[in-house]
Amino acid sequence: MRSLLNRYNPTLFLALALALAYHGALLLMGTYKGTYDAYVHIFFADHYARAWFDHWEPRWYTGFPMISYPPGSQQSIALLSYFVGLENGFAIVATFAVLNVTLGIYRFSKIWASEEAAGYAALLTVFASNIAETVHVFGQLPTMFSLGFLLNALPFVYRWMREGKIRWLITGWLLNAATTAGHHVTTLFGAVFFVAPVIGLAIVEALREPLPDEPPQHPAR
Repeated sequence: MRSLLNRYNPTLFLALALALAYHGALLLMGTYKGTYDAYVHIFFADHYARAWFDHWEPRWYTGFPMISYPPGSQQSIALLSYFVGLENGFAIVATFAVLNVTLGIYRFSKIWASEEAAGYAALLTVFASNIAETVHVFGQLPTMFSLGFLLNALPFVYRWMREGKIRWLITGWLLNAATTAGHHVTTLFGAVFFVAPVIGLAIVEALREPLPDEPPQHPAR
């Protein structure tokens, strides 16, 4: 346990614990029941729980294709519903999404700032008004679900750009695939506002590094 604490920032563990206690407790109390979108996603999850491979839902208006919306978060609820029911499944998946975003903020912040600053960023995320609004007011689970995977993918994109190891590229691809499975809009906007700046940072840092035959310092003039 001590070696684990030495390896990871204790502030991150505190942020994750607070996120679990704060958002997890609110979700289990049923804050999502008064939100705008929660029961839409629970309805979709109910479809997958009834017929996983049926892509047509006839119970809403004249019916619609389920492939019109990325299924990642809803299928996660459907899997949990066999054990805890649909509503508890929603609360559990939403809690996981908040924890994943908190971890992602920490890992994304480490690209730009110190480990200490990244820990405080994760801590502030727990009580950020936009997180509370997305989860407890709008019930926009897919947004939070996909954002967590996107933020966690970015450090692997950066490491692949800097080190060129194929395992970082594959890990980044897999996490980005999970992002798209959760919400396609997150991938579209994330490519512009998150992925592109990280790639730009990696390129700038590589250009600033001296080549093997160059002196480490710039000449005086």
